[in-house]
Amino acid sequence: MDIMPDFIEAAGNRLAGQDIANVTLQAGDALQDTGDTRYDIIAVTGSLPVLRQQFHHNLEVGGRLFVISGELPIMEAGLITRVDEGHWSRECLFETCIPPLINATTAETFIF
Repeated sequence: MDIMPDFIEAAGNRLAGQDIANVTLQAGDALQDTGDTRYDIIAVTGSLPVLRQQFHHNLEVGGRLFVISGELPIMEAGLITRVDEGHWSRECLFETCIPPLINATTAETFIF
């Protein structure tokens, strides 16, 4: 799923060129409620200043989520695996810095 329809079209063309047919592409805002749809793999390609459980619940048991969370100067790339219906494991892969997803929730800030 991607918010940019032209990206979906380009990805579809590349997949077709490689004879890959077991991928579903959908245009839309992944940060909006995705309902009960479950995925084996989710790769979030922009950072999330606030990591909500939304994507966690869209994983199949055994499914994996790659996500970069946090805000400057500290962002962490993580791999989250759904162990069972109510449990996930998280592994920190590396620190990095990338722009946030469009419409990503930002953390509340303290103001004097």
